[in-house]
Amino acid sequence: MAYLTLVTNRPYSLTARSQIRTGDNQIVNPQDDNLTVDTYSYFLTCANQIAATYRKPTHKRVIYFFITDSLKLRDEVVSLNNDAEGAAKFLGPNTSVLVTGLPIGHTEPSQVAKYINITNPVEKTEDQMLGDVAAAVIENWLLSYTDYRVVSKQGYGKLAAFHSNKDGTTFMMPRLQSKGSAADCSLPDAYTSYKELSTMWSLG
Repeated sequence: MAYLTLVTNRPYSLTARSQIRTGDNQIVNPQDDNLTVDTYSYFLTCANQIAATYRKPTHKRVIYFFITDSLKLRDEVVSLNNDAEGAAKFLGPNTSVLVTGLPIGHTEPSQVAKYINITNPVEKTEDQMLGDVAAAVIENWLLSYTDYRVVSKQGYGKLAAFHSNKDGTTFMMPRLQSKGSAADCSLPDAYTSYKELSTMWSLG
């Protein structure tokens, strides 16, 4: 309920959601995850540009809801709340980071095993897999209720963009190897329109 209160308390806060898809390996081989905030800082740069451009005088706080498939990256980003030096480097003024804390799991582990060598395979029960699906659905739903979305240029953020029913509020970021081509999100045409979204990936 605390998340919903913050999301709907819009006269007092500007909310942006960053969703970073790093790849299946971080999910199935978490022990090999070496991602850092700096690795994907271009997502936060975009979010900061959005906040600086669209923040109103009534917005006392800026809140970033953070979703990713990397537990290490999620922990590092949320730790900025208690790291003044890191926050000054990666976040804008009066900005907090929130995460759901829901488990990160792949919804189709058997499919991943076909193209990734899983170092420590874990057999999941049906209930555990249902929990992974539920977590993904919940976070996607929350993603749609923020004022703006900064998402990976893949399918997951697309459904939330349409569910928000607000064209012009979703900004898609390129894959890591192409991060140099990331748009300046303060520019008026930097967003990804519904028309463009409808031509890429699936709805899910």
